Amino acid sequence: MSDDRIESSDYAPIEKRRVLRVVDPKTGFVYDTGSASCLWRRETIHNETTFSGLALYLNVYDAYFLHRYHQWDRFNGIEVVTLQEAIRVTAQCAPNQVEVIFGKLHEDGEGPAFTPKE
Repeated sequence: MSDDRIESSDYAPIEKRRVLRVVDPKTGFVYDTGSASCLWRRETIHNETTFSGLALYLNVYDAYFLHRYHQWDRFNGIEVVTLQEAIRVTAQCAPNQVEVIFGKLHEDGEGPAFTPKE
């Protein structure tokens, strides 16, 4: 198989799957991993040809979105999330980065959960 066909097939390398520009059918807005800031990324290489990844992005307009990617295109996509959802997913996937990315959070009883202190 030529390199051109590999780049556009289900066997494209993980680096090609990290970049995505897509219109969200729910909101009608474009989300672009190339122009947004990646806050964290979790990737799993299963073997030579299979991998999956999840990354949290923040665009220049302060909108958070998750980018899920896989070696097969049909599993790649974005999910727009609120600040609280972004904090919740970060707590699950990159717990040591929560307060680094979002700032100090409230302790139990101090204020609302999954909300940065002002």
